[in-house]
Amino acid sequence: GVVVGLGTSGGGSNDAGHLLADARLAMQVSGLLGAQLPARTVLAMATEGGATGLGRDDIGHLRAGARADVCVWDVSGVADAGVADPVDGLLWASPGRRPRDVFVGGSAVVRDGRLLTADEATLVAGLRARIAG
Repeated sequence: GVVVGLGTSGGGSNDAGHLLADARLAMQVSGLLGAQLPARTVLAMATEGGATGLGRDDIGHLRAGARADVCVWDVSGVADAGVADPVDGLLWASPGRRPRDVFVGGSAVVRDGRLLTADEATLVAGLRARIAG
């Protein structure tokens, strides 16, 4: 009866901050404790479970009234060729992949892997300048 949510942070995920990779780790660890959790269960932990843990009912699911934050991954490549279920492939095969498309509040932010809301080269240059001191 306890809702389990997954999240990620820099230090907790080797500074990768990649929720799919952390979901994959949750699946791997679950197998050590008995029956391995299915990918769809772990994906639910990473989406609606995480939102519930934050006390949010407007994110983590695709239902009427939700914020319409959506990530779309391409699961048609060679890494997924031998995987029967695309959700299994998303978490097991190449979990560090970047989303193809991202929508936040229903608005496109990334399309075909390209950031639409800012110039990536400018962002990278600014971050490198800050790090350099």
